[in-house]
Amino acid sequence: MLLGVVWAAVDLALRAHRDYQRQTAETMATTLASVTEQHLLSALTDIDRTSLALRSAYLRDPASFDRFLRDGGIPQSIFPAFQISVINSAGFLAYSSTPSTTAPVDLRDRLHFRYHLTAPGDELYVSRIVVGRVSNTLSLQFTRKIIDQAGGFKGVIVLSVAHSYFTQFLRAAALAPNGIVALVGMDGWVRARVNSNDGSDANLSLTIFENPLQDTPFLDPARPSGGLYQASSAMDGMGRLGAYRRLPGYPLVVLVMVSHEMIEQITQGIRGPLIGGGMVLSLFLIGGSALGLRHILRREATITAMMQREAQLRDLANNDVLTGIANRRYFLDRAGVEIGRALRHRRPLALAMLDLDHFKRINDQFGHAGGDAVLQEIVRRIRARLRREDLIGRLGGEEFAILLPETEIDGALTALDLIRDLIAETPFVMPDGRQSPVTASIGVADLRADSSLVSVTLEQLLKRADDALYAAKRGGRNRVILDVGPSPFSAPFSTTPPKPEGAQ
Repeated sequence: MLLGVVWAAVDLALRAHRDYQRQTAETMATTLASVTEQHLLSALTDIDRTSLALRSAYLRDPASFDRFLRDGGIPQSIFPAFQISVINSAGFLAYSSTPSTTAPVDLRDRLHFRYHLTAPGDELYVSRIVVGRVSNTLSLQFTRKIIDQAGGFKGVIVLSVAHSYFTQFLRAAALAPNGIVALVGMDGWVRARVNSNDGSDANLSLTIFENPLQDTPFLDPARPSGGLYQASSAMDGMGRLGAYRRLPGYPLVVLVMVSHEMIEQITQGIRGPLIGGGMVLSLFLIGGSALGLRHILRREATITAMMQREAQLRDLANNDVLTGIANRRYFLDRAGVEIGRALRHRRPLALAMLDLDHFKRINDQFGHAGGDAVLQEIVRRIRARLRREDLIGRLGGEEFAILLPETEIDGALTALDLIRDLIAETPFVMPDGRQSPVTASIGVADLRADSSLVSVTLEQLLKRADDALYAAKRGGRNRVILDVGPSPFSAPFSTTPPKPEGAQ
C-alpha cells in the first residue's frame, strides 16, 4: 500500500514537471516571437517610410539625388551596410550610394526588378537573401516601384540592408541550445535565420536560403496570425516546438523554434532522481525522500534561470539593441503616459528631439563600426546630464528623443544646452584610434502650467519639437532651438509689440 502511494507520487511529480517545462518552453517561444515581431515591425516601418521618401526625392530631381543623400535627407545610419540604389526602367544600375565601377551593372535578372516590372500594385517588396553585386554583402533588398505622374514605370528604388542587422537582435535574445529564430516570407523562402549553435554569420550555411519551406502551418493564411505548433524543422530536420507571428502589413512571419531535446533534457534531469528516489524509498523511505527532494531543489534552479531569461526577453522588447536605451515603441508609450499625467495635474514637461549633424560623413569616413561607437558614446554623454526620472529613446538612426517630466522650459533649455556642449566639446575616439568632432542639433517643445488647461497629444508635441529641430538645422546646426509655436498652456507667441494704452 505504502509503495503504491510512493510510486503514484513519483509518476504524478514527473507528469507535473513535464507539463510545467512544456508550458515554460511555450511561454519562452511565444514571448520571443512577440518581442522579435515588435522589433522587426518597427524596422520595416522605418524602411518603408524611407523608401517612400527616397522615391519622392528621385522623382523630384534625379540629378540632385546624390546631393540629397549627402546633405542628410535620409539618415543612412539606421541600418548596418545600408546601401541605396536605383535601377532604371531598362534594368541597369542608375545610382548607388556605394562607389562602384563605371561598367554598367545589369540587374534585369533580379527578382525584385522583375516583380515590379509586372506587378500592378505599389507596395514594399522584400526580396530573398542575395549577395549584392556592388556591395558584395549578404543582404535583403527592400524595393519600391518608381512611377511617374502618368503612371509609367521608371525603375526601382532599392534599399539593401545587411543580413547581420536582422541577426544581431536575434542573437541578443540568447536562445536555448538548438533554438532557431527565423524571418520567413509567406512565399516560404527564408529571409533571415539564426541558430543558437552558430557563432556568427560566418558560420551560416546558405543552403537554408536555397529552397522554400513547404507544408508548414504558419504559411497557411487561413490559420490565426500567431500560434504554436509541433513539427520537425524543415531547416535541419530536428523536432521542435514552434511559435510564429505574422507581421501585420507585410508578407512575413517571425518563427521561433525550441528543440524537443532541450525540453526533454530538463525533464530527464529530474526523472532520474525521482525514479531513483522512489526505488531507494521502496527500501529506505526516509532516505529516498531526502535524495529525491535534493535533486528536485537543484532542478528548480534551472527553472528560475529560464524565468530570468524570459524577463530578459521582455526587456529586449523595450530597449534599443545597440545603445541600450528605450527603443522607439517604448519611448512613445512612456511619453504618452507622462504627457497625460502632466495634462491631468497641470505640471510642466519638456520634450526634445536631438539629431547628430552630418552623421553620414562619419559612416563614410570611419565605417559603420565607427558610427555605432559614436552612437553609444553619445548616449553615455547624454545620460551624464539627465536625472533618473528623465527618459531618452532612440527613434531611429542618429535621431534621439528626450523627455523631461516636471521641468520648466528654462531648466530644460539649460540641461539641453549642457548636453549639446558635452557632445561638441570633446572629439570622439573611433575604434581605429582616430578622432572626429561631432555636434548635435536639438529642438524643444514644452507644456507649461501657467495658463488654463488645454489638451494636447503626443503627436502634436513631437511635431513641434521636430519643427524646432529643423529650425536648428537651418540655423547653422550645433544649437538648441525652442519651439516658437503656441504652447498649449500659454498665450500664442507673437512678434508684434503691444500697443500703448489709449492707442487706436
